[in-house]
Amino acid sequence: VRSPIIQFGPVTSFGSYFVNGQFTLMRDAMMERLIADTGLDTQAYRPTVVYLNGDYWGIHNLREKLNEHHIIGNHEVPRGGLDLIEGYGTVIAGDSQAYTAMRSFVSSKDLTIQTNLQTLLDRYLDLDNFLDYQASLVYFQNFDIGNIKCWRPRVPNGRFRWIVYDQDYGFNLWKPEVYVPAMARDYGNYDNIFAFSTASTGSGTGWPNEGGRTLMLRRLLTNPGVRTLFIQRCADFLNGPFREERVEATIRSMAAVIRPEIPRHLQRWSFAELQKRGYGKPYQPEYEPFTAATWEKNLNSLSDFARRRPAKLRQDCLDHFGLKQGLAQLQAVVSPAGAGQVRLNRSVAAPPPWVGTFFRDAPVVATVIPAPGFRVVGWSGWGVDVTGPRWQFNPSAGTNTLTVRLEAYSPVAPARPPLILSEIQYNPSAAADSGDWFELHNPGAEAVDLTGWIVRDDTETHVSVVSSGVIPAGGYAVFCQDSLRFQRTFPLGPKPLGEFGFGLGNGGDTLRIHAAEGTLVLKLAYDDSAPWPVEADGRGYTLQLRSVQAYSDQPGAWRVSTRIGGSPGVANP
Repeated sequence: VRSPIIQFGPVTSFGSYFVNGQFTLMRDAMMERLIADTGLDTQAYRPTVVYLNGDYWGIHNLREKLNEHHIIGNHEVPRGGLDLIEGYGTVIAGDSQAYTAMRSFVSSKDLTIQTNLQTLLDRYLDLDNFLDYQASLVYFQNFDIGNIKCWRPRVPNGRFRWIVYDQDYGFNLWKPEVYVPAMARDYGNYDNIFAFSTASTGSGTGWPNEGGRTLMLRRLLTNPGVRTLFIQRCADFLNGPFREERVEATIRSMAAVIRPEIPRHLQRWSFAELQKRGYGKPYQPEYEPFTAATWEKNLNSLSDFARRRPAKLRQDCLDHFGLKQGLAQLQAVVSPAGAGQVRLNRSVAAPPPWVGTFFRDAPVVATVIPAPGFRVVGWSGWGVDVTGPRWQFNPSAGTNTLTVRLEAYSPVAPARPPLILSEIQYNPSAAADSGDWFELHNPGAEAVDLTGWIVRDDTETHVSVVSSGVIPAGGYAVFCQDSLRFQRTFPLGPKPLGEFGFGLGNGGDTLRIHAAEGTLVLKLAYDDSAPWPVEADGRGYTLQLRSVQAYSDQPGAWRVSTRIGGSPGVANP
């Protein structure tokens, strides 16, 4: 079968395999479903009922295959344009030169030196992706840490990204009261998964956690800044995708899909039925017979893990990293209600009674995202008043309540903004598919800090916050929809200052740039028809401002670029 499956999007590379029948039939897929919105690469999943020549074969899980076609389909990387590595250097596509160089760099360089760390991140490693990947694995408590696939686009300084797959040993597949002590006796103690995943015994890649397997995470965590980021990331994931009620809802919703088919499936695949068919005793002595009651029991074990895991993982994190201050609870209040959202690190705080749990030793960064028509007045909490859109602090013990105050205002862009839009690519051609992007220019005599600035189009749910970045006086900065696509089209630069994620409208759109406190700075409504230059609509050309000395949002102030692809990051020719 080669035609696309609608639920898998455009990807045409998929395969079918049978998940261990004596457990839940959905464990691995459930774990990947939990992280589907984090930006990590995962395998799509669809449970299917299979017939072979009219003979019922029960429930099989249809999954995407993790080969080069998966990357090509999900990231629009051209054929031959990627390195895909399995395990610790096995080549699936491309070659292993960059991967080997990365591991050699990590092994030989002192990553507590910031310039060394920055070189690693600039040349080889997508750090955000790697920390998201590791935060997921420690939550799953999967001690089979060698199930690794990572990839990079074959462009200068193409950085490796990790793929989450084959996590079946997670969520206590094996009874922990039996398996944890047995593993500790014979191999390694995975009760505290942080210690297990950073063990330094040996230099090879032997199972389960010889030093070569733990090299990347272990060496990166020697850098205090990376260590703090990882601790924050674990807290964020426990407050977000791994929040108990969300995990439980995911388990129950996925189970509800296959539950009606379980009785018939058992008629085909239960141990008793297999023995009737002459296959002997097809299971290990310690396995329980696969019955409907056993299946429900195994589902309940997933729920039990979801209830217990957050507290256990937080305590393991405190113990392993020597965090002495303990935990704190945070909740956020927006005044007036509905005037914006508060992001705590990377977790969007819902209104009370939502409470997030954080590590007191790791600073929390609170950022407000004002709704259109509102701007920030200031923050207050536990007797402290702070102005500005961001507040970094170490929380106090107990429950901390942050209140952010906003005010309504009339959002009219200034006639002489501190920054100007100088170029827009809203509909690139297939031959130069950079994804959508826009360019900002700073015409002033002083640098402009864009940390916390907000990018919107004409759809209110399309919101992106700039994590950090500065445009120097007279300088340019590019923001793109997809950094991988942009990097592939412009391998020699510039490096985008930010990624906004959503696309700009091919048939016209309104691009809005807000300062961090919510004030509207720039607003441009463009169209794909006259009097706007129509050559920018799908032919590869960009919209370029005629003169940075005479900024205007009127179509007469804009022209089509002189070359396909435009001139991102530099003055328009």
